[in-house]
Amino acid sequence: MNDEHLPDDLQKELSALYRPTVPGDARRDEQILGQALGRLRQGHRRRWLLVAGGALAAAAAIVIIVTLHQSPTAAPPQFALGSPPPQGQVDILTAYRLAKALKLGQHPSAAWDRIGDGRIDQRDVDAWANLAVRIDAGATP
Repeated sequence: MNDEHLPDDLQKELSALYRPTVPGDARRDEQILGQALGRLRQGHRRRWLLVAGGALAAAAAIVIIVTLHQSPTAAPPQFALGSPPPQGQVDILTAYRLAKALKLGQHPSAAWDRIGDGRIDQRDVDAWANLAVRIDAGATP
């Protein structure tokens, strides 16, 4: 309802009739309102601090994880292959050691050339593995 259409006397009477019954003054109302606004601002600051703190903690965790999972810059330890074992002492680890040496980029001696083609490669690894797992110990490959 718009108060501009009511006569002044009627507006005064209605205002007196429907005036709040709680005693108080405007100063007290402003104090309460000021306290409420202050608490709202504190809550806003706390929320901001929580969000900023959480973001900072997440960023720190990411930096730590990335740092820990980076590949090492030092060279990997060298793997000493040595010479192949005598024929009666060949086991599957013999083929594994040769495969590992090749994977690390090492150049084994000619004694590791099991198939005799002048190169030491995966076919030699396979030949050493076959020798290790063959059933007839008396036969030669």
